Amino acid sequence: MYQKVVLVGRWVRPMELKMLPGSGNAMLKNTIAVDRAYQKGKDKEADFLNVVMWGKTAEFVSQYSEKGKLVIVEGRIQTSSYENKEGVRVNTFDIVADNVKPIEWATKSDFAPVDPIDTGDIPF
Repeated sequence: MYQKVVLVGRWVRPMELKMLPGSGNAMLKNTIAVDRAYQKGKDKEADFLNVVMWGKTAEFVSQYSEKGKLVIVEGRIQTSSYENKEGVRVNTFDIVADNVKPIEWATKSDFAPVDPIDTGDIPF
């Protein structure tokens, strides 16, 4: 059975796209801050979840999104563990993104300007 999670939140760090040696596959890791349900009389709280993106998704996000921008992340949960230098077992929890949809677009100045379309000849 396949699990799917859908999260809405903001990127916590600047984008750092990495190309894996040998394969040339793009990989991007970032953290998304997802607000918890608001409770009257309490401060806002958020969960910070690690997101891993691969290939075209990683390239798209690194080009069109940036720190602080609101996005929808669709993917699956992946858990793993490793032993750190002190010999302690560390459990990890990541969201592997299949799709990322910007709600707020990046304000990077390197976007090419779009010329307006002349609608004078269109009959409708």
